[in-house]
Amino acid sequence: MNRARAQSAPLDVPPDLAPHRLVADLLSMRLGGWEARRTAVVHVVQRERGVTCGWVASGGAQFEDKIAAVREATDSARPSPTVAEAVARIRSEADAAVANARSCGGEDAGCELSGVAALAPRFHSVFSDWNALLQQALAAAPDEVALATGEPASPEAPREASAAAASFDPRAVKAYAAFAHLKEATGIERAFLCGALALPEEALPHLPSRAFADLVIGLQQQRAFEERVRQAASPKLLELIRAGFELKPELQRLQERLRCDFDIAALRATLSADRCWQIMTDHLDKLEHQTPTDLPTSPL
Repeated sequence: MNRARAQSAPLDVPPDLAPHRLVADLLSMRLGGWEARRTAVVHVVQRERGVTCGWVASGGAQFEDKIAAVREATDSARPSPTVAEAVARIRSEADAAVANARSCGGEDAGCELSGVAALAPRFHSVFSDWNALLQQALAAAPDEVALATGEPASPEAPREASAAAASFDPRAVKAYAAFAHLKEATGIERAFLCGALALPEEALPHLPSRAFADLVIGLQQQRAFEERVRQAASPKLLELIRAGFELKPELQRLQERLRCDFDIAALRATLSADRCWQIMTDHLDKLEHQTPTDLPTSPL
């Protein structure tokens, strides 16, 4: 087998269905063939989810200055037709919700759902749809990751790519995959909080009870995936991805407060949706950009 050829073979896998840029970029840098803008689809969709949730929950009163930019970023990443179709459907749902809120500012009986009561369930519907899309993306592992973790490879996988993938350190691949899920769990928290903090005060009681369960589960998953990373990664690899466990003081206080009582109503008195977006996006962007440049072929 020609090693140089194996490392340059393109991957026949939709880039936006990679587990996350943390894994996809490593594979693309080692095997070639994936453009950086395409491997970042999951990250920009996560950003669009957070902004959209705040925009819909506020009836368009907040995040209006960000919605066009995040949509443009997603489109520029060139998602596959399947993902692009799902994104377009969620955007249409969000646009309709905001349009309805703006036209039904009062208790207009002619509106499908009038007043602020409609904002909470519509926010949660959009939030759930984004989560389902991203869960699907994270579940679709490329053949190279499947090989390295002992899963059966797709028969369509190029022989050269498969051979190169077999040389990856399985322990490192598992750590990277867990890190990707840790980032997604944090992204779910950001999206929920942006929406819950942007809702008008009188709309909060109309938020479905299962919405709060989503927050609790997301916080629990962050701890679970962090533990998986620590178990799978060597000390040197942990040093490379240490940003995933380092929180700035303001974000650390937010996490501790939520894990203590999950009291969103009290949190709204001290934290705005926009500030929540800023501190959590700063952390998530750090996770996205502090990425090792190669996937180890032997234990670190």
